[in-house]
Amino acid sequence: MRNILLLTILLASPFVMLSQRSSASYLTFLDEKIKVPSNCIAESPFELACEDVQMSWIYYPPKDLPDFIATNWLKVKERYPTAFKHPVEVTLYGKKAIAQKIIIRGKDQTIFQIWAYATFEEKGVFFQLVTAEDPVDTKAIPKIARKLIQIEKQ
Repeated sequence: MRNILLLTILLASPFVMLSQRSSASYLTFLDEKIKVPSNCIAESPFELACEDVQMSWIYYPPKDLPDFIATNWLKVKERYPTAFKHPVEVTLYGKKAIAQKIIIRGKDQTIFQIWAYATFEEKGVFFQLVTAEDPVDTKAIPKIARKLIQIEKQ
């Protein structure tokens, strides 16, 4: 079920129309309470959609995360054959994470994603950041995302 939910998030249109607001005012990432900004909506307890960024995360058994990511990358390549990726160095919630930047070029728009995963006290976390602006460094990502992820080096 988690695979289907995340795959839906991964393959769905990366930007959400903000025509309706969620009643949730906070989300929780591990033990961090995140206030939902007024220009964003909480799509689920694990997904925040704003005008300039979308973030989602899922908790997953650490030993299964590499296979989970590899499988989802293959599905992205099936849907977007021109998509490509390269490793990036990031910290996720203050911890060095394994991460890749995914670039999907369309006719009118390029979408950038950062997929990162790390283990926190035996809990695996897969984190996805989606934006239309190239996240070349931490300053290039929206402030709300900087609370959770920092880009160290590309």
